[in-house]
Amino acid sequence: KAVNKVSVLNKGRPIDGSPMTVEIDSAPQKDHNLPRYKGAPTIRGNSVVIALDSEKVPPGELSLTCIDPDDGEVPVKINKTPKEIHLVLTPKIPGRYLFHDVKYGSR
Repeated sequence: KAVNKVSVLNKGRPIDGSPMTVEIDSAPQKDHNLPRYKGAPTIRGNSVVIALDSEKVPPGELSLTCIDPDDGEVPVKINKTPKEIHLVLTPKIPGRYLFHDVKYGSR
């Protein structure tokens, strides 16, 4: 368990109740049975492929949202094999792409 103080500012001034104390607890051991990144993303044609190792994790459905630099949603194709999950996205504009609402199984 970690205890941290977080200051929340509005126009440079602390809001009421700031700083706040936040406790962060470690995830239960069973949550460590999730797909893990298998290495750096690779490029296939115009697409970026992110490989996840799923060999030693229980089966489950993966869902996620990808947001482009203009805050638009980008479709991500999810390809599964017995040992890997590939996330395939085709960027339309240069910049940073973020994954949100990543869920695997019931987590």
